[in-house]
Amino acid sequence: MINKEHIITLLKEYKKNQAEQFGVVKMGLFGSVARGSVKKDSDIDIVVEFKKRNLLNRIGLKMSLEDYLDMPVDVVAYRGDLNPLLKERISRDVIYV
Repeated sequence: MINKEHIITLLKEYKKNQAEQFGVVKMGLFGSVARGSVKKDSDIDIVVEFKKRNLLNRIGLKMSLEDYLDMPVDVVAYRGDLNPLLKERISRDVIYV
């Protein structure tokens, strides 16, 4: 079972030590892990604000986080034109690290 506090600790360490190489400005946990409603097949949803939006940075970050956490990760790049429903869900659940 995924432990929310453990994931938050790992994400804080990751952001401090590795996230800059991908241009990460801000990173947060949202979704089922943040809400504490994890299921067996849950992935880890992470919202990221990048210095400069770049698909390669997003893909690289996703792969790096999956290796680091040893779990499936979904990375959402936060931007102004994000789907309003997704924006609302993120703002309701997000725990920034």
